[in-house]
Amino acid sequence: MMETNKIIQGDCLEVLKTLPDESVDFILADYPFNCQDGRKDYFEFVKKTADEFYRVLKLNGNLLVLNNPINIFKTSSFYHQFNYRNGIALIRKGSLRPAWMFGFQHNYALILYKGNSKKEKWNGATTNHDKSFLTDVIEYQNGFRGKGKMWHPQAIPLELTKTFVSVLSDHGDVVLDPFLGSGTTAVACVETGRNFIGIELKPEYVKIAHKRLRPYLEQTKLTEVTE
Repeated sequence: MMETNKIIQGDCLEVLKTLPDESVDFILADYPFNCQDGRKDYFEFVKKTADEFYRVLKLNGNLLVLNNPINIFKTSSFYHQFNYRNGIALIRKGSLRPAWMFGFQHNYALILYKGNSKKEKWNGATTNHDKSFLTDVIEYQNGFRGKGKMWHPQAIPLELTKTFVSVLSDHGDVVLDPFLGSGTTAVACVETGRNFIGIELKPEYVKIAHKRLRPYLEQTKLTEVTE
């Protein structure tokens, strides 16, 4: 049985290769936006991760890919084996103003699924019929700041992450975040009754994620997260 509720520090592509086929129910992949992160060929890396995502995702499971519009445009064909559920514009309060483009004010999320049934892992039907109706345009402010040096500039807000996790997976499911960052997805999983596997390359963000999860380790039966 695969161990869950843990953080693995390392290169996500190498760690993904160690996970069994069809072992996770939902993947939230918030890629590094700047195409750098020390990689010589970012787009080849994205292509390889897309193949691994398809392999480890269970039938009818969901994949959320979050990136800036330019990277989404350049990499969307890498996910050809998946089916399309939604594209979501995530609107920020501020904007960048490049010289030769319209102002850049949004990031983009692709929601894809593996298999033929878009109904199997979808809890949005109930959500979309109450007063908190969800559309494919969502206002948000990215970035996380905790106490002291607990800071990540690109983190998805916790409440939005909890919404994605709640709508795109079921209670008790295994959620994989291959770019865990400061640990927002792990916290969202604990608070919504999911299990998580988090992978993060940078040791400084792993330390922040550990600090954010520490209160939950005292309250739940989580596996002690890996240092």
